[in-house]
Amino acid sequence: MLDSIIYVAGSERISLLVLLSTCMWCWIIEQFASYRIDVSSVVQTRLPHELRAPLTQTQLQKASRSFTWSLWVRVFPLLAFNTLLHPIAERFSWLQALEKSIPLLEFALIVWFILRNCPLISYCANRILLIESKPKQLRNLYILLSDSLTSFSKPLVDFSLYVTAFLFDAESHVDLAVAMIPVTVRMFQCIRELIITGDRQHFFNTVKYSTNIPILVCVWYSRVQPDKFQYDTQLWFMLLNASYTFYWDIFMDWKLESIFNLRAKLGKLAFPRIFYYMGVVIDFIIKYWWVWTLHRGSTSLFFPSEIQYLEIFRRAVWVFFKLEAEYVC
Repeated sequence: MLDSIIYVAGSERISLLVLLSTCMWCWIIEQFASYRIDVSSVVQTRLPHELRAPLTQTQLQKASRSFTWSLWVRVFPLLAFNTLLHPIAERFSWLQALEKSIPLLEFALIVWFILRNCPLISYCANRILLIESKPKQLRNLYILLSDSLTSFSKPLVDFSLYVTAFLFDAESHVDLAVAMIPVTVRMFQCIRELIITGDRQHFFNTVKYSTNIPILVCVWYSRVQPDKFQYDTQLWFMLLNASYTFYWDIFMDWKLESIFNLRAKLGKLAFPRIFYYMGVVIDFIIKYWWVWTLHRGSTSLFFPSEIQYLEIFRRAVWVFFKLEAEYVC
């Protein structure tokens, strides 16, 4: 129970989740290597204009481990220090200013370190709306980055509330605007690819991301008109979003023919069948986590903000099978 045993402020949660996600990426790379799957064959590892050969699997493993270790060494001490500082700062006002400034330092350090040491991520971040469909390896990287950004929506919202605490009042709804950014990016990318390729699949993908919008509208309406708001309406929109995105994950992104037969016709599976069944179950449980919490009258079963950790884990599972699907199909 991370938030009850160790104090993790909402403003710092995004830093911790980024660190955890780098470990998950290393695990994915290691698993692919153990099954002799070259990740660089499906994901761009060099800048488009570079003439050098793509990174080998061994080089990618080494680079991922080195990056993860370097980032942890720089950021985790700040997280640990602020955790220890929290109970003390409550008694000394001058320490509270230091405590509140550390999350901003952590976030700035993470962004700077990633952009400085990952030129390919920097390249894609600068062109995130102008998604490049070719080569396929580069497009896959765009998709991995922008879809992963959607999983960081809630941590980003918490961080934005921390940053804007003294700039906006309680009715600014800046958190809803921030929550719209990742979804809007993916919708724009899908529309752009629809225009370029004419593939109707991009239209239905746009619709998938648009199902987030009614949920955010309901949240906004519940704030401005709490007496008139009906929570059941929001639950129906949440059910639509969870069902649509679950279907898309399994059958479109992971390219499974059915939940039970997997890829019976294609006969192509890079991993043992139990991996895929576990992936489907994990995706289903976390997608519908809000359903399991309804009887408790809260948004959590074990500790506050648990869904943010679960969503990052679910995204790692999604990346695992997304890469596998691109490799075998």
